[in-house]
Amino acid sequence: MPYENELFAVHGLNQYLWSELSRLYCMKPDWYISAIGNKAFSWIPIMPTQQVGEFTQSTDVDKYKAPFIVYNWRTETIPQNWFIQSDQIVYVIYSQNPQHIRDVTKTIVDLCKKWDESAAALNKYLAMLPNYFKFQQYHYKNISVVSAPGPDPSDEEGGRMESVITIRVTYTDQGR
Repeated sequence: MPYENELFAVHGLNQYLWSELSRLYCMKPDWYISAIGNKAFSWIPIMPTQQVGEFTQSTDVDKYKAPFIVYNWRTETIPQNWFIQSDQIVYVIYSQNPQHIRDVTKTIVDLCKKWDESAAALNKYLAMLPNYFKFQQYHYKNISVVSAPGPDPSDEEGGRMESVITIRVTYTDQGR
């Protein structure tokens, strides 16, 4: 049976993180604008691997040495309490500026380290969105940081450094 909602629990967390990272000026929206034809397009710099090439080629991310985040996730083994799901989300933060990486890493850790409080803040944020209906099937129970090492030289081209953060999210999914 196909699902009507193509958003997963990770997408709610991504939206919340972008809101907070841009609000706290760790990542400035002006750094992530590209022109498509005669129109400006604003990127959200939290993306799956497939979008990285297009993103780095069409924005001034290198000019500003701006950080951006690439993510992936996996669902953990579903326990006997099958109605509670748990995902591990891996965020890789890239930047040419190690201070940007430290700022973004610290902010994500601060937002995600408080277990129940972090989940409550995420639920509250999503409930205030005009497109809340897209996320209402998820109720986040807790969020925790699994690991968050500091900046390392990246294997990627362009002189970027990286930091990898692993987050665990536990939630219920009313839609499945």
